[in-house]
Amino acid sequence: MPADPTPASTAPEKKPGIVEWYAAVVLMLVWVLSYIDRALPFILVQSIKRDLGLSDTEIGLISGLMFAFVFAVMGFPLATLIDRWKRKMVLGWAIIVWSAMTVLGGFAGTFWQFGFTRLGVATGEAAVAPATHSMIGAYFTQQYRGRAIALFLLGAPLGTLLGLLLGGWINEVANWRTALFLVGAPGAILALLVFFTLKEPPKPPATGLPPEARASVAIALKAFFSSPGLVSMLAAMILTGLSMSAFGAFTSAYLIRKFHMATSEIGFLFGLCSAAAGLIGTALGGLAADRFRRNNRAGALVVVGILLFGGAVCGLLALRSHSYAIFLAWILPMQIAGFFQGPPTIAVMQNNIPPRTYAIGGVIYLFAFSGIGGSLGPIVTGMLSDRFAGPDPAESLRIALFILVLPYFLATALFLLGGYLLRRSALRASGAPMLHPASV
Repeated sequence: MPADPTPASTAPEKKPGIVEWYAAVVLMLVWVLSYIDRALPFILVQSIKRDLGLSDTEIGLISGLMFAFVFAVMGFPLATLIDRWKRKMVLGWAIIVWSAMTVLGGFAGTFWQFGFTRLGVATGEAAVAPATHSMIGAYFTQQYRGRAIALFLLGAPLGTLLGLLLGGWINEVANWRTALFLVGAPGAILALLVFFTLKEPPKPPATGLPPEARASVAIALKAFFSSPGLVSMLAAMILTGLSMSAFGAFTSAYLIRKFHMATSEIGFLFGLCSAAAGLIGTALGGLAADRFRRNNRAGALVVVGILLFGGAVCGLLALRSHSYAIFLAWILPMQIAGFFQGPPTIAVMQNNIPPRTYAIGGVIYLFAFSGIGGSLGPIVTGMLSDRFAGPDPAESLRIALFILVLPYFLATALFLLGGYLLRRSALRASGAPMLHPASV
C-alpha cells in the first residue's frame, strides 16, 4: 500500500506560504549552481581534450565513472547524514566543497588530476538531491508537491544554459581554466544564503515504525523492491539515464566536430535549446504529476513512456541531419521528453515510500538514473566513438550516439509496465475491480 496515499476525503491540504516558496526558490538556485558546474566540462570538452591529450574514452570516464557514479554512490552516506543532522547545514557545506573543487579543476595538468577534481565536485553535489528531496517533502503537502518539485527541477535547464553560455564565452575570450575559476567562485555566496536564510523544516515522524527507529537504506530499499511498479520505473530510469548522459557529455563535442562551430556559438544556441526544453518539459512534468494523483500517479508514468518513444525517434532524426538548425529542431523534443520524466517519477517515488525515507529514496532514485545509467552512458559512448574512429571524428561519434538512443525505446516499455503495475496495486489496496492494462 502506498506510504503517502492520495487522501480519499476532500479536506483541503495546508497551502504553502512565502516561507515555503522562498525555500523552494533557494533550493532551485542550488540546483542551478550545481548544473552550471556540471555542464562546464561539456562545453569545454574539446579544449580540455586537446590541452590534456585525452581520448573520447577518457572523456567518458571523467563524465561517467569519475563523476556520475561517485555522485550517486556518495549520496547514500550523505542521505543518512541528512536524515540525522540539520539538512541545510549539510547542504551549505556541500556547496562550498563542490565549488572549491571546480576552481581546483582549473589547475589540472593531467587526466588523473582533472578526474580527481571531478570526484570532489561529484561528492559535494551528491548532497543536493537527498537534502532537497527531504526538505521539499517536508515543506509541501502532496497537493502542492509536484509543482514545488517542478520549480526545483527548473534549476537543471537554467543551470545547463548558464553553464554552456558562460563556459563557451569565457573559453573563447580566455580559456577553459579561467572558465572553471570564475564559475566556481559564487558558491560561497549561495552557501551563506542556505546557512542563514533557510528555515529547517521539521522531519516527519517514522510512521509505522518504532519510535526509536530512524530512516535507513534498508527501509527505503524494502519500500522500492516490494513494489513491482517501482522496480519497473527504476529500470526505466537506468535506461533513460544511459541515453541522456551520453548526449549530455558528447553533444557539444559532436557539434564542434560536425559543424565546426566555436564554443561560444554552441553555448548560446544549443544552450538556449536545452534551456527551453528543460523549462517546457519540467513544467509540463510537474503539472502531469499533480494531474495524475489517483492510483499512485500511474497515469503520469504512461505519459512519460509515450513521450520518451517520440523523443527517441526525434533523436535518431537529429543525428541524420546535415544542418545545425535541423539538428536543433529535432533534438528539442527529445530533450523535452527527457526533462518531462523528472517530476512525475520523483512524485511517484515519494507517493510510494515512507515519508521518513524521502532523502534516502531520492538517492536510490539517483543511483539508478545517474549512478548506473549516467555512469555507463558517457563511457560506452566514448568507447564506441574510439572503436569506430576513422578519418572523420564526427562520424564515429555520430554512430556512437545513434546506438545510445536505442535504450529510450526499452525505457518506454518499462514506464508503461510500471504505470500498469502501480495502478493495479492501488486498485487492489482500495478493493476496486481490476481493469485491463489499456485502461491505465
